[in-house]
Amino acid sequence: MIENRFHYRLPLNKKFVISVRSGVYAGNCFDVSAGGAFVNTLDTHSFTIGESCKCVFQIGDNEKPIVLSSKVKRIVEPTPRIEANAGVAIQFDRNSASLDSIAMAVEDMRHRYEMISTILKQGEPDIKTLQPILESLHLRPFMDLGELHHYVERILKAVEMVEKRNRLEEEMQ
Repeated sequence: MIENRFHYRLPLNKKFVISVRSGVYAGNCFDVSAGGAFVNTLDTHSFTIGESCKCVFQIGDNEKPIVLSSKVKRIVEPTPRIEANAGVAIQFDRNSASLDSIAMAVEDMRHRYEMISTILKQGEPDIKTLQPILESLHLRPFMDLGELHHYVERILKAVEMVEKRNRLEEEMQ
């Protein structure tokens, strides 16, 4: 299966504020890419697909919040299923000056995932050895190396699928 998106997404568990006509809402960023983000929020009724919005969030090592124009691309309504992520998909304005810093931060996050993968493949490290890298990615603590390895490889596989799609698209042009 080839991922049908231009930018790969990486998990980002950070506060995300969205301002729309009806008000200002906060949620947790579920994932982010150079082109947008999915924000977990139960306030989905407050958003309209296609609606313009302003977003404020932090990414990477930069402590200064990023503020950029965006629009609501998709809405996922809450369901009784606990594992379902209710929220809104946000598409960043392609003309925003902040896109470069977001793209660099996402690329840096990718390199950190690759570093974790390499360390895990080289042997059985102590989970405490990986803790600083995990914290820099704002990941929840992992008690089991197998679970961490599966999680990281799943993320890197998704990145690979997006890049494969982009290469195929370039070849077709």
